[in-house]
Amino acid sequence: MSELNFGKTSSMKEIAASVRWAAGVVARAAPWQAAGLTALAVVEGLSPVFSIYVTQHLIDSVIAAAGRGREGLTAVLPWLFAFAVSLSLGYEVLWRFRDPLLTRLRQRTHYVLEKRRLAHASELPLTFFEESASYDRLARSSEPGRKIA
Repeated sequence: MSELNFGKTSSMKEIAASVRWAAGVVARAAPWQAAGLTALAVVEGLSPVFSIYVTQHLIDSVIAAAGRGREGLTAVLPWLFAFAVSLSLGYEVLWRFRDPLLTRLRQRTHYVLEKRRLAHASELPLTFFEESASYDRLARSSEPGRKIA
């Protein structure tokens, strides 16, 4: 990949190459975590749809059961349970899976990239480290949030 130019406009081709590279690193470093996060993103995307569907049927069943007493309550209970599940799924359960998966994905990806960086640095000649600019580039490569020169 070419040199990163922060502050400059990048072409779509460079952006696509960067995204492909990042996706490849993540897929090789932590494939199960990436698949789990993708599945959770799909579930999180469908959760509001499920919640709206359940809420609609809960309201309809409450209106239909009004004034019927106990038999009306038994018709409402499944939708009431589904409503509680939809709320807890969307707000309470998914983040308990997503956060540990995301943390593990970050750790494994960082480990793989750091291992690759150190292997590359060990193959460089000693004269490389004599130039401060080249050493600074290598040092900046270990700090993901500080890439600007």
